[in-house]
Amino acid sequence: MELRSLLGPRALPGLLLLPLAAALAPLPWTWEPVVAFAVLAGLARLGLRTTFVRKHDLLASRAATAPPRRRRPTWRILYGLTLPLVLVRVRTRVVRDLVLLFRGCDAQGALLLLLSPLSCLVLLDELATLPSRAALPWRVLTSTALGAAAVAYAVGPGIHRVRIRALAWERTCPNAGPWAMRSALAYGLGFATLHCAVVLATLARADSGRFAAELPGLVLPVLVLGTAMAHYVVVFTLASARGRRILGEGTLVLSLPFVALGVALLGILWPLASPLYFVVMLPWLARSAQHWDAAEVSW
Repeated sequence: MELRSLLGPRALPGLLLLPLAAALAPLPWTWEPVVAFAVLAGLARLGLRTTFVRKHDLLASRAATAPPRRRRPTWRILYGLTLPLVLVRVRTRVVRDLVLLFRGCDAQGALLLLLSPLSCLVLLDELATLPSRAALPWRVLTSTALGAAAVAYAVGPGIHRVRIRALAWERTCPNAGPWAMRSALAYGLGFATLHCAVVLATLARADSGRFAAELPGLVLPVLVLGTAMAHYVVVFTLASARGRRILGEGTLVLSLPFVALGVALLGILWPLASPLYFVVMLPWLARSAQHWDAAEVSW
């Protein structure tokens, strides 16, 4: 590990104070050397600690996911694509997961993500045989749920096992639980939002824009349904993780359709209330992060 990777802007002032400390101590038996040394030691300790916390994720992620040949341009491109994630420790983990996905480490997740757009073909078939405009919201949400289920499983247990198998440094980071939760949600909700955008674009262009007038009223229900399914699977996975195993995966298979049905019905009957799902899930979100912090390292 290079020294310049460890030293950050907060460590440099401590090094620059070395000449100042020497200037403050012209006599060996005065109190100035003690004060200067204490200030220097405090700044150095603060600088090294903060830069370690800030740089740890980036350095460990690069070391753990680096292929035999260094691919710096790939990292730069992925970091550019994740610029909306302003938190560095979240961006680092999301880029790490994307690198694992693109390197073929998560073949199951890649296959599910590739299959999710097939729900748009189901939507086109449903629109071709639509009995009335009143049935449009339910047909659109049904197709959204089909693709969102594939996305949810792609960003849930599968990628979680890949992370744990390949990157044990995840548990060595300070406050591992909250950061793992935020990054997993950013990774999952990103793909879920992309899927919802594809569904809405398909609806807007179907039958030469015949359903474009209904599009504004369906944006919120579709986005909430797609992201809620991914959100539920990510939270369930972290809350049930035991090393490389996910306890209760059968329960996840059975409970996800009920979550999708409840959110879809709320989106049809009362669209503005559908985001309440995320409010209801806040306590479980906090418990999942605490569980991840307290989980025994057994891998």
